[in-house]
Amino acid sequence: MPSVQSIQCRFAEPWIPDAKQLSLAARLGNRDCVEGLIALRADPRSLFGPERKAPLHDAAAEGHQEVCEALLRYVPIGLTSGDGSTALHFAARGGHLDVINLLLRQGADPNIRNKDGVTACEVASACGHHSIARNLLNETTSLNEESKLRIGRSIESAEVAKVHHVGTALLMGGALLGTAIFWFNYRTDILRNCFQKKLIL
Repeated sequence: MPSVQSIQCRFAEPWIPDAKQLSLAARLGNRDCVEGLIALRADPRSLFGPERKAPLHDAAAEGHQEVCEALLRYVPIGLTSGDGSTALHFAARGGHLDVINLLLRQGADPNIRNKDGVTACEVASACGHHSIARNLLNETTSLNEESKLRIGRSIESAEVAKVHHVGTALLMGGALLGTAIFWFNYRTDILRNCFQKKLIL
């Protein structure tokens, strides 16, 4: 990617970059270019593309923690895209735990719902990022009991499926049938007990 200086040199008159360049730099994770474009008066709050996303949303969606840190100096953490999603929603959709933790430390509200009425926790669960959904479930207070139960069941099903995959791998690897059966029963019982006692949730 060309540097900001080389881009600037191509123009005889002062040039102000637009949202497209800034969003591209954020999506590619180029912190220096993002900061350079902002120095050239690119607006980090501008929304671009069919989803009407800000550069912070692009960086969060791609998991670029350093770019998110840089952009948070210029953009409110609760900035929403065209569909009402925050950077936390985009990071949850991509399964980027480091970015999610950064956003939560910076004060992101996990209770914000987009225009579809969905929180970041629900996005993570729907995208199959169950460990992230579990973490966000502890942070999200706006979910009703039905939503919490649905997400909890989804997480439990994913954990049980992992146990069965390990047991199947044991059998295929030549383990004794009794060892594999013990693995299935023992691990599944532990997980069910943890969920019933809310040790995991």
